[in-house]
Amino acid sequence: MGERLVKEFSMVYYDQRICFLKKLTCQYSHFGGKYDDIIPPQLGKAAFEVLGTPSDDKTFILIEESGHQPFINEAEKFEAALIDFVSKY
Repeated sequence: MGERLVKEFSMVYYDQRICFLKKLTCQYSHFGGKYDDIIPPQLGKAAFEVLGTPSDDKTFILIEESGHQPFINEAEKFEAALIDFVSKY
């Protein structure tokens, strides 16, 4: 019984997060590392796809040789991508 309740609670919490993401419409850029084991690229991409932000105002940046900290692991690539995104606005 306890496992079922945990699973049901998790699904409700997940549904609430998805509903919240759909409401976000601001400019957004996701920076993730290919080897991130905290927020794997598949999870980041799934959240990115659900965002209510128009396609022209959101970017998904995957830093190829990085883990969870692309701003440290590949600082130059991260900085260039960040400047490119910010310069659009």
